[in-house]
Amino acid sequence: MDKNATNFLSLDYELVPIEKIIITADSNFSDYGFPGTGSANDPYIIENYNITKPYYAGIVIYETTKHFEIRNCYIDSDEGIILIRIQAQTAKISDNIINNSYSYYNCDAFGIRVYESDFVTITNNTFINSKSSIQIFESKSPVVHKNTCYITLSDKLQYASGISITACVSASVKFNNCTKVPLGYSITKCYSSVFSNNYALENSGTGVWIMASNNTIVNDNVFKSIGSYGILLRFNNYSSLNNNTCENTNYGMKLLYTSNSKIHFNMIRDNIDYGIYVDNCSNSNLITHNSFIKNKVGDKYSQAYDAGSDNVWYNSKTKEGNYWSDLGKNETYTIDGSADSIDIYPLNENLERTSFMLISMVLLLICFSFISIRRRKSS
Repeated sequence: MDKNATNFLSLDYELVPIEKIIITADSNFSDYGFPGTGSANDPYIIENYNITKPYYAGIVIYETTKHFEIRNCYIDSDEGIILIRIQAQTAKISDNIINNSYSYYNCDAFGIRVYESDFVTITNNTFINSKSSIQIFESKSPVVHKNTCYITLSDKLQYASGISITACVSASVKFNNCTKVPLGYSITKCYSSVFSNNYALENSGTGVWIMASNNTIVNDNVFKSIGSYGILLRFNNYSSLNNNTCENTNYGMKLLYTSNSKIHFNMIRDNIDYGIYVDNCSNSNLITHNSFIKNKVGDKYSQAYDAGSDNVWYNSKTKEGNYWSDLGKNETYTIDGSADSIDIYPLNENLERTSFMLISMVLLLICFSFISIRRRKSS
């Protein structure tokens, strides 16, 4: 077992060595002697195996209809697990460790790949030194939760990616951690996906790249110390980005060919260049209630850039815009770029805090008055 994997292992069971597992028909499950019957209530269980085999895939399953679970396995091979055209809602992959130590130098170091298989669940797996930890193609409603992607051979894996979802509908990508992976996450040509509560740290490229994926929800994610972009949107429409943190990146968020999206309540701070950059082909986006703090420090101009059309940086109904740490005594905030955008209702953090303090003081006075009145009545 590779020493890089030992940091992630805490096993209270023994692994059984096996060369590889190849299943091409339902009957193969019983051929291997896996426990279970393949029903929804009694799936075949593939667990506690040590598959260490260079130049091969560890587990391959395709065109089956039986229910199965792959769990608690250690796989060190060119490719970890491959699923192809599995019947919907029959596959679960959880609590495995996949280490591509044999093939990190070539293009075949993949952790899990799924093709045309609906409702596959991939949870709580650990990937070490994969060129791509999880790839899912042309599948409906995949669930990818609580997985960890980590690279210890960063000098060999400049183009590695963590989790990639392509041509899928209603994907759920939540609570994952991709650390020191050049591209943390990518969502491409998808529809109505949810990307939330994910984490990326010290990625040399991009935190999440979302391309040609309309109606994507991007909420509560954290991207820190990213080389290029915290969040990169390209050819997207009608998406929502809320409560994300983009900190210490080059650009916090970059919008290219992206329109009719809502960007609210994000923390965008300490980025080298613009906190949010909107190109000339991005239109009709609403950008409010974000905190821009010390982005593009040393530049005498704005923390954001807008070259598009009809992008609005404030809520006209509530008369609230964004918080800008360099607002100073100005009553409006000018955004760089040919759009000549202005936040005419910038939020003032000091006023908000003062208002909270005033409310607290008023409530205390009311309480004291009520107590004194009660005491007078009782006396």
